[in-house]
Amino acid sequence: MLIFFSPAAMVSANCRDTLLADTLPVTNTALAPALKTHEFLPPAIMIGYGFLSLGNKAVRRLDFSVQADMSEDHPGFVTTADNFIQYTPAAATFALGLAGLKGRSSFVDRSLSFALSMAIMNTAVVFLKREVGRERPDGSSTTSFPSGHTALAFVGAEMMYQEYGYRSLWFGVAGYSLATATGILRVYNNVHWLSDIVAGAGFGILSTKLAYAIYPQLKKRIFGNRAPRLTFLPAIINKKTAFTLNYKFR
Repeated sequence: MLIFFSPAAMVSANCRDTLLADTLPVTNTALAPALKTHEFLPPAIMIGYGFLSLGNKAVRRLDFSVQADMSEDHPGFVTTADNFIQYTPAAATFALGLAGLKGRSSFVDRSLSFALSMAIMNTAVVFLKREVGRERPDGSSTTSFPSGHTALAFVGAEMMYQEYGYRSLWFGVAGYSLATATGILRVYNNVHWLSDIVAGAGFGILSTKLAYAIYPQLKKRIFGNRAPRLTFLPAIINKKTAFTLNYKFR
């Protein structure tokens, strides 16, 4: 886990500088180096493994075996930590930017890429949960496949890697470790099978890789040679903290 210490005044100044920087005209430079096809292979394999579990008895037996072992080793284990840890990789990535640590993209571009990642991931996960109808290990519902918590955690983990992996591999290790912990806790909580979290991780990673590959092209198509000015600022709406995003075209 990465812990960052910074005087309040420094954090305030860095946040202000970061937000002000995002009001500058947007350029069409790529957010990250072009993704290679082989980078999509690991998440594709993970998703494939998940689908294989829907019809392959050997893979399904492994699900039951892992679940039985965990239940035997930790009977009655219950925690709500996974409900919070799932957000940590994404939250940490944004916090690093607000603290002044420069990533590959601006704060606004990062936010829009994240929104696109979430849209892709949620579309796939919600659709499959409804269509597959796999029962959870505890029998509480039939929305077990794939794991949404794990998918969200890995969206954030891959985003941290995309933004800060070029600085140090340890950023990626930290993000992926937290995301993996989320998936493991879902199994320990008896609400997901092993194949659920493997597939969820695959969807999370793939969604973010796709978003970072697609977003620069979408941005170019939408804005072209125009010079939009984007303002991304915190706000309080109905007594709740929020962010406002404004587009102004010249």
